[in-house]
Amino acid sequence: MEKTIILENGSNLTYVESFWKQSKKIFINGKEIRKISKTEFVYGEDNENLITIKGNQYKGISVNANGKDYEICPKMPWYVYLLFVAPVAFIMIFGNIPALVKIFPVVGGLVGGLISCAISSVGLCMYHKISNKKLALLVQFCIALLSIFACYIVGLLIISALQS
Repeated sequence: MEKTIILENGSNLTYVESFWKQSKKIFINGKEIRKISKTEFVYGEDNENLITIKGNQYKGISVNANGKDYEICPKMPWYVYLLFVAPVAFIMIFGNIPALVKIFPVVGGLVGGLISCAISSVGLCMYHKISNKKLALLVQFCIALLSIFACYIVGLLIISALQS
C-alpha cells in the first residue's frame, strides 16, 4: 500500500507498507527517512522531527508528524467484514446439509471454509488498494461470489470422482 499526503509545511509525506513483510517506510519529498523503531521515524538536520505511525490497514492508519495527526487510511467499515464472513459461513453451513447439497452441490465444512476463506481474504486485502470505494465493494462482492463458485466446482469434481 502506498499513500501520499501533504503536511502543514507543504512537504509530501508518502507512506509505504509492504503486504508480505508488513514493513513500513516513510518518504518526505521522495527521500526515505530514518526508522528508529517499528512505528517511529525521524528526519531533519538534527533528527528533530518525529513521525509516529498508529494502526494498520484494518483498524485505520494515522501518522503523527510534529504533533499533528494525519489520516493515511480510514478504518474498514463493518460491511466489508460482512462480505468477508458471509461466503465463508454460507459454505461451511450450507455444505453440511445433505438435502441442500443435492440441489446445489458445494464442498462445505472445513475444506469448503478454507477454500472460501482463502479466496475472500483477497477481497479483504484489496479494499484499500482500490481508491473508488463503490468499485472496491463491487470487487469484494464479486470475489465473495467467486469463492462460492469455487466451492461449487470442487463439489462437482468430488461428485464426478465418486460416480466414476
